[in-house]
Amino acid sequence: SAFLTSLALGVDTVPILLVGPLGGVLADRWDRRRLLLVGYVYQALLTLAFAGLVFAESVDTWHIFAFVMMMGAAWVVIDPARMSMIPRIVPRENLVNAFALNGLAFNGSRLFAPGIAGALLVVAGAGPALLFEAGLQATAVILALAIKIRSTESRGGGLASAVGDVREAIVYVWSNPLTRSLFLVGMVPALLM
Repeated sequence: SAFLTSLALGVDTVPILLVGPLGGVLADRWDRRRLLLVGYVYQALLTLAFAGLVFAESVDTWHIFAFVMMMGAAWVVIDPARMSMIPRIVPRENLVNAFALNGLAFNGSRLFAPGIAGALLVVAGAGPALLFEAGLQATAVILALAIKIRSTESRGGGLASAVGDVREAIVYVWSNPLTRSLFLVGMVPALLM
């Protein structure tokens, strides 16, 4: 069904819309490299489990939706952790180039990965394509382990203080016209994808 396919492609954004700001709080409070590792390991294991369902020919529609939504939940943690690590890895004078290179890599993968995945689906099938994806996620784990990051202070805290941090950020964004405008401009493309 074209409708269900379109719906499944958008379901990964639900966790981002519901709890996205908490991912930023986690990246501020805990070891970012560890969050990145946990996120990629989680994705690799989830992909392997889904590949197992595909190989067993036991996939129902709800499995696809659950898989996509659970993968989206990982991005809530991975994206803020990855982005906030850049200033800890790259010298200040190279930050603009580092963020540009990060954007190029991210958008380049969004451009080329679907074509490669489609070719792999045609040639080998869904199960092997998912195993290949799990292999790429395992590679991300290995690469994250190799990252040398300048030490950061992580501050713990409970759920109440995390919610307070999110509330404080919302108040700041909405009270500052420039920040509010930038937030809204950044939100439009994400909602239309």
